[in-house]
Amino acid sequence: MFRYILRRLMIAVPSLLGISLVLFTVLAMAPGDPFSELVS
Repeated sequence: MFRYILRRLMIAVPSLLGISLVLFTVLAMAPGDPFSELVS
């Protein structure tokens, strides 16, 4: 059971980092500032 959990974590952590990197890149390349759009 421990090996199963460890294997799932070894898959989940890079996946989450990759998704975060893609989202950050898309938001950084988007025109305008998304945070100022939310405030106004």
